[in-house]
Amino acid sequence: MRKGQRKLSAFRAKLTELLKGMGYKCYHRDKMKTGDKWFCHAESPAVDDKYLYHDMKMINLGDSHYHAEGVAVDIAYLPGKCDPKEYACRPMEENISEFHYWLVNGTDISYPNPYRDANDEGEEDIVHNLVKFVDYQQVRNNKFCAVERWQGRVDPDFLWDYIICVNSLPLVAVVIEPDELGDAPCQKAYDAMMNELKEDFVLKTYLQYCIISNGTEMLVGTQLDSLSDFKPWRSLMGEEMFVRMSVPPETTFMALLRPDRLLDIIRHNIKVELKDDGRFVHYFGDYHQYFALQKVQDYFVKHFTESDEPLRCHVDLLKSESGLSVLYEDQASDCCQLSALRIYEATFEVDVPEMYMLYKTEGFSDKMLKELREINDTLFLILGPAFTMNDIQRLIEEFPDISIIHFRQVPCEDTESIGECVYRASNPIC
Repeated sequence: MRKGQRKLSAFRAKLTELLKGMGYKCYHRDKMKTGDKWFCHAESPAVDDKYLYHDMKMINLGDSHYHAEGVAVDIAYLPGKCDPKEYACRPMEENISEFHYWLVNGTDISYPNPYRDANDEGEEDIVHNLVKFVDYQQVRNNKFCAVERWQGRVDPDFLWDYIICVNSLPLVAVVIEPDELGDAPCQKAYDAMMNELKEDFVLKTYLQYCIISNGTEMLVGTQLDSLSDFKPWRSLMGEEMFVRMSVPPETTFMALLRPDRLLDIIRHNIKVELKDDGRFVHYFGDYHQYFALQKVQDYFVKHFTESDEPLRCHVDLLKSESGLSVLYEDQASDCCQLSALRIYEATFEVDVPEMYMLYKTEGFSDKMLKELREINDTLFLILGPAFTMNDIQRLIEEFPDISIIHFRQVPCEDTESIGECVYRASNPIC
């Protein structure tokens, strides 16, 4: 074995031990028994849905338990809808969007009530049950496993270093390849991964994010990103790093794959949307964005736990001397919507009544002001960086009881603030 390969083998062994320490069941592909193939990347849909149902019924109680089997079959056969050999194959974007929605929200199952024919209005009585794929509230109810050196479906010589599965669903892929002299960091791992994913409709449908490494660096992105969109994840808990301080690659690995963090990232750091006009949005929040939004949520809960007063604060999105480009405006819009999701869930923790959220980025207008006057509920706005400080002050004067979180672009010399600044990063967030 060459020296470089020995080094990578030792690196993989270290990562496997880290996974075991985080509570994963770890398998090596060559040592797996037939009964171990209880995840959705198995050889046939018949195996897929059998083991997927086994795991899903563990987190679905009551009537939902009995309907999980049909859902498992639907999921197992979902990637086949994108096979170009089929008569009417659907775009991959539809698969990715549909599966991500199911993964985050579960899927509603409707069926006639077996105990009565009609409801109180005399209509057919329909029962609605939610079948969950993942239990986000009780992390321990889920099953986490990692399969090392799984053989690729497209290229039999390609081996995934790790396929990370939650409840029989392959949600994260890890590829480790040494770079050649002159390559961009992790270029070889990225190229090998994309070559395999090009025709692997199963993984491309299910993967939520991918981790690539050359043995000394680690980057994270999605199966649809270019290499330039893959970014480092610099710490376990969002600690600020010294400038140019190198981060051991296993730090990224542990930070992204710790079970509770993995589920939180899937739920709160990924935006997948297939718009009515056919445009497809697949956005993975950067390292600084993720921890900034966590701090926004914590600040929100702390404030409304201790006070009934309006919340007014800003979050710095980008430190730049230049104007807000279209690229950054799009990222800011995505960031606002990810924040809205976190804060919507946080409202249930602190019982904030009658929330109304607005996450626009096109800026302030008289039409918007008119719409807000017509709303009788408590006003809570999440505003993008296109809103100016003058807009904010006008809203506060018009609605003294309004609560606002303002995502904004901050020039380097800016010290102006409304309320307390939730998070000010020393590096750009967007």
